[in-house]
Amino acid sequence: MDEKLVITNEPKQGYLLLHVSGRVDGYWSKMLDEALDAAIRAGDQNIALDLEEVDYLSSLGIRVFVKYVKLFKSIDGSFGITKASQNVHSILDMVGLDSMLKWQEPSVTVTETENPSACKVENEGFCFKSQSLSEKPAENLEEKLLKCTLVGHPEKLFNSSFTENDLKSVKFGKGKYGLGLGAFGTGYKDCEGRFGEFVAAGEAVAYMPSGKINSPDYLVTAGTLIPEINLLYGILFEGEFSRFIRFTPLTPGKRLPFSSIINTISSLTGYESFAMIMVGESAGIVGASLHKSPALSKTGENPLGYPEVKESVNFTTEPEFRGSVALTTGIVTKKEGGDIARFTRPSAEGGELRQHMHSAIFSYFPLSKSDQDLDKTVFSLFEDDKIDSVMHLLNDQREAVGIGESEFYQGICWVGPLDL
Repeated sequence: MDEKLVITNEPKQGYLLLHVSGRVDGYWSKMLDEALDAAIRAGDQNIALDLEEVDYLSSLGIRVFVKYVKLFKSIDGSFGITKASQNVHSILDMVGLDSMLKWQEPSVTVTETENPSACKVENEGFCFKSQSLSEKPAENLEEKLLKCTLVGHPEKLFNSSFTENDLKSVKFGKGKYGLGLGAFGTGYKDCEGRFGEFVAAGEAVAYMPSGKINSPDYLVTAGTLIPEINLLYGILFEGEFSRFIRFTPLTPGKRLPFSSIINTISSLTGYESFAMIMVGESAGIVGASLHKSPALSKTGENPLGYPEVKESVNFTTEPEFRGSVALTTGIVTKKEGGDIARFTRPSAEGGELRQHMHSAIFSYFPLSKSDQDLDKTVFSLFEDDKIDSVMHLLNDQREAVGIGESEFYQGICWVGPLDL
């Protein structure tokens, strides 16, 4: 057999079959790893391997198999070997992986037609599918409002007038979410040099400290440890989400602007104001994070004015984190007045929606197509220390020099109406 590894794809009903021939050794195992990763990023979550033409398998090749067995299990996918050469079969039998890697065809999933509360909308080359998260029949469904609490005075950021009296300690947990400006620590003096953007998704809180550290931090529920943050201002919401929405491209590689995502969700649900948590594959993030804590600026100084902004804020100079996964939390509303106006900005020029969103950015991790468990999804992002940043999302609409807004290849969203 040729030592060069050759991989060919054969789409099957409900799964992708990869025919592999050659040697899966320390060098060529990298190619197999890249092929599996590319297939997953393209949306294939059930993959079978035909290794009948593989004459050699090293420990590094075995490590690739074990890696993807764990990964596919975490996203409720299917992975295994349909055929193997005698050499490969013997090696897998000796290391005790033969039964673990035995291929089982994926079970038939529930389709939208089987769920009366499911609906489908196409927009800008993307398919949006929405399902109720309630076990009640659609005709008896009464969607509960998420309780929204606005904390503090975000306008103080523009004149650096925060004091110890603005500090509020907030604990998070199951069913509790939020975003804003805060820090981990034991009080105002301890935190004043580190206040930055945070995002809270139930039992996990991530934040980007300002200052020289420039490295994200997080707290996740463990035993009696409950995530807690000291915030200067923030948006908190609590309760159960009503809808689970998935958006996928009709053509692989298409990108969808974030403003289009929330516009479609607004039209699809009919909500005037809603909260959402989105886990999406990034096609480029446009955002900002504080470089200098506003608690360290002189009272009256505007850290967002010129030239102070150059020292106070880190901006993306171009869309960043392409191919990463973003955990995005925030609120969207059509209301233009009242307290909510202080916490939101227009989503897009000339649009009717206002929003405030923060994203925690993680190394790539495939999204499950079937699992609607928010807590499980969030925990899977944090378990391998893969967090890269926490940012406030922007839509840079400056004429000529603006870099636009964040875009996504695909994503899943938990959405619910707010009591605003």
